[in-house]
Amino acid sequence: MTTVCLKKTQGFWQSLEVSGHTGYAESGSDIVCAGISTATIFTINLLDKFIPNKFSVVTKEVDGYLYLSNIRYDLLDVNTQKLVTQVFDNLHDILVDIMNNYPKYLKIKLENN
Repeated sequence: MTTVCLKKTQGFWQSLEVSGHTGYAESGSDIVCAGISTATIFTINLLDKFIPNKFSVVTKEVDGYLYLSNIRYDLLDVNTQKLVTQVFDNLHDILVDIMNNYPKYLKIKLENN
């Protein structure tokens, strides 16, 4: 099972952590893993276009691990902060759709502080 943990503080997304392999199918044929990977990598690439060098990402391909954190909202104007929030909201919605369709293979934890 893949676990996704999204953390939000005072209305701002703070981190995204993805860990584990879904186990839906063999590597290369796992559509659940492909959907999760596509959504998260798309999000990271989009953030990199809008706020380059204002967040960090750690990955461990073998472990199916990805951690995005340290988003520098303090360096962003209000419009860019809203855009980043919308990008994360979209990721959250996509992951919830995947989880609803494949509940045995994806678990989402949402932490609000």
